Amino acid sequence: MGVNLTDPVSVGLAASETRSGTNVTGTLIRVQGLTEKQLEIALELVPGTARGGVMLNPANPAISLHEKELQTAAMKLGISLVIAKSRAAEDIEAAFHELTRERVKIILIVTDAMFVAARRYVAAFALTNRIPAIFYQRENVEGGLWGQSKREPPPGGVLRGSNSQRRQTCRFTL
Repeated sequence: MGVNLTDPVSVGLAASETRSGTNVTGTLIRVQGLTEKQLEIALELVPGTARGGVMLNPANPAISLHEKELQTAAMKLGISLVIAKSRAAEDIEAAFHELTRERVKIILIVTDAMFVAARRYVAAFALTNRIPAIFYQRENVEGGLWGQSKREPPPGGVLRGSNSQRRQTCRFTL
């Protein structure tokens, strides 16, 4: 049986992410801890951030896990999060305006096919409003924004990743 799930352990299909313990083979599309790590890196990139923004698609079944992980990470890191939800591409503009009204200093875009399809618009809005945006997939990064992917690091290496062999400091001005 082939399965493509966000959390096979919670639905009882696997004993753990590394060893299923059953006759199940599949693709894990979520990396546990990555969302928290992205938030940590965002805070390193924009020191002094007290309020961060998150864009997500509530129609995506994987979002509840990311949202819980983000809320836990925000409490641990001592920041508040403004969560803007977009169910369709035409909702993205309203979500961005909500985040700018709330004066967030960073935006984390939770991975979703809709945001990949609208990546040029998302990147242009973030750049126009001078708000650093962090994406899960490298394909989203255009115009100098930053993305993180398990498949391959961004050009120049991974920024201060705990498991990286090469560390690089990044300085930018908005």
